[in-house]
Amino acid sequence: QQAEKLFEQLEPKHKASAQTSVYESFAQAYNQLGNIAEAIRYAELSIAIATENQLETAEMQGRLIAGRLALQQNNFAMTQMQLSRALELAQLLGKEEPIASIHLRLGMAYRKLEQYPVSLEHLLQAEQLYLRKSQKEQHTYTQINIAETYLNMKDVQKAQSVLTDAMASAEQQQNAHLVAFVNYGLSQLAVT
Repeated sequence: QQAEKLFEQLEPKHKASAQTSVYESFAQAYNQLGNIAEAIRYAELSIAIATENQLETAEMQGRLIAGRLALQQNNFAMTQMQLSRALELAQLLGKEEPIASIHLRLGMAYRKLEQYPVSLEHLLQAEQLYLRKSQKEQHTYTQINIAETYLNMKDVQKAQSVLTDAMASAEQQQNAHLVAFVNYGLSQLAVT
């Protein structure tokens, strides 16, 4: 809030950039506090300013935040809209790390929209990017989502194979949280 009071003292060319950064921080802070309405409001403010001032990186970041917030709220159509535009911008800017995160979340949203082939396409792209960047935890988490999509598609054999790989990875990382997620996936597999 202190930073917000200083906006008027900035030169116009720096003001928009500062505003988008501060509003992104507000969005994330309100999300952490559980005030999703305020988080969304600040994410949308950031996007509006970034778009008006042609700040592609700030727009991408604002849309990524807005997409994550929409996903939390089970608003999958809004998630798809925000993250599709964020993906375009990330690809335009060559930002590989956000691209992986965006593909992961788009895959999750499309799965919830029951568009399984599109979901799988995004999840497989995220998996490859995380693998290439050696981000093991994110890679394993993506595998769990891939297995869930295969289960939705009634492809039990592929789901089993992916979950087996995910379990090996989760155990190698000694990550109890991921092991629990894989076990949940295996339990879902057992009842199909």
